[in-house]
Amino acid sequence: MKIAKDVFSYLVIEIISKSIPFALLPFLTRALEPAEYAVIISFTAISAFFNIIVGLNCQSGIATLYFKDKGNYWLYIKVAWSFWLLSALLIMFISVFVYFLGNIDGFVLISALLFSLAWFPVALYTTLLRLKGQLFSYGKFVVFEIIFNVSLTAILVQNIGAEGRVISIVLSMAIFGLVASLFLFKIYVKKKLENAPTKKLIHKSKRRRVLNICLPVLPHLMSGWIRSGLDRNIVGIFFGASILGLYGVGSQLAMVMGVISSSVTLAIGPFVNSQLAGGGQKQKLVLITYVISLLLLLTGVVYIYFCKYFAHLIIGSDFIRSLEILPYFVISFCFQGISNLFVVYIYYAENTKLLLKLAFPVGIMFAFIQYVVALNFDFYVFKWLIVVQSLLYMLLIMHISSKSFKMPWFDFKGALFT
Repeated sequence: MKIAKDVFSYLVIEIISKSIPFALLPFLTRALEPAEYAVIISFTAISAFFNIIVGLNCQSGIATLYFKDKGNYWLYIKVAWSFWLLSALLIMFISVFVYFLGNIDGFVLISALLFSLAWFPVALYTTLLRLKGQLFSYGKFVVFEIIFNVSLTAILVQNIGAEGRVISIVLSMAIFGLVASLFLFKIYVKKKLENAPTKKLIHKSKRRRVLNICLPVLPHLMSGWIRSGLDRNIVGIFFGASILGLYGVGSQLAMVMGVISSSVTLAIGPFVNSQLAGGGQKQKLVLITYVISLLLLLTGVVYIYFCKYFAHLIIGSDFIRSLEILPYFVISFCFQGISNLFVVYIYYAENTKLLLKLAFPVGIMFAFIQYVVALNFDFYVFKWLIVVQSLLYMLLIMHISSKSFKMPWFDFKGALFT
């Protein structure tokens, strides 16, 4: 089955790419103290916020339209760069505003800004590689970037500490962002020469179609950042840099489950879009979705069990307490992976406005709950929010998906006998 082959291929690529920085944990947790590691966590959280805004998430819109308008995908590259320019100005303004508020370190803020600007062409280029089914080229590009990143980290951390890790991430992304931009330019020029000149009206229609898909999704992504980005800042403010360092390492250890969930997501998107566009059986897709969801949960439980026996060998003694946080993040990644399976149908239906109406208010509610819990309770209570928020959001996405695109989710007999 093609979906199984794609999941396996992406899993191999993700394991290779993510295992390299994962292997840095023994080094970083021994070279840095929890309070120092908090610098890296803050950078990661702010970068994740900027990544939502830069390019206005148009790569997801392009991924949705690729199989519906395959002959004109090259036109969307130009559209994407216009969005990048607009969003770059926006995040620069946000950076200046936040800097003068004085709540975030200037080095971390500038580094996150530069990283996100370079990240977008990489995200767009790798999205096109996945859509074209060029898994080898995709894997080669991703793995080479990680190897360069980690090699630079090993040198700089020894000399300048946590800031060295941040600089390594930014510099690596800047170089590969330039490479991705050159490849995208080459694709655009080649396709433009092969096709007849297009009118401005056509460009406007393409731009409008992408915006109709991707703009309403931004609040959904922002809600995700509130659950797994804003919480880092709240932990740092209310519980201190040392707890934030432990919180971040717990999340890193759980990233194995995140890698598995991400691999499934990368494979399921193009597969579902191509199947639906080609008139594939809906019962078959329902069965695949349910089976993958169950497998994600079972894998998470197994991983938590085995972590009891080997995780302490990976991290330094100062970070042992992060193992108490690990199970919460693992289960959260399982729920996020299941959510992503259902989000695909919302994108395909081009009915992302429901995400705007429902997901964003829920995200604001989560932010308020995080603040109230951190203000009135200890960290033991706060860490339960990791699981509770992901579970509630998964149920919300399932509901939105069922409203956006009709699928026989409860036709169990039809799914089993497909």
